[in-house]
Amino acid sequence: MKVMLITGRYPPQQCGIGDYTYKLAYCLSDLGHRVSVLSSALGTIVNEVRGTPNNIQTIREVSGWDFGQFR
Repeated sequence: MKVMLITGRYPPQQCGIGDYTYKLAYCLSDLGHRVSVLSSALGTIVNEVRGTPNNIQTIREVSGWDFGQFR
């Protein structure tokens, strides 16, 4: 199954929600799902920081979270 998680923060940014999303993505990946995480454009590539499995795709393209960004 393909799963996309959407979060405002994701490691290496420090935030409890970001850490939870990382752990959720990791567990879903271990179950054999293809996981993508859409997050803020801030930060570095997670695969280099925490050793995220290659089947978790990190997409850091959201520059802001207000409704004007998604027109």
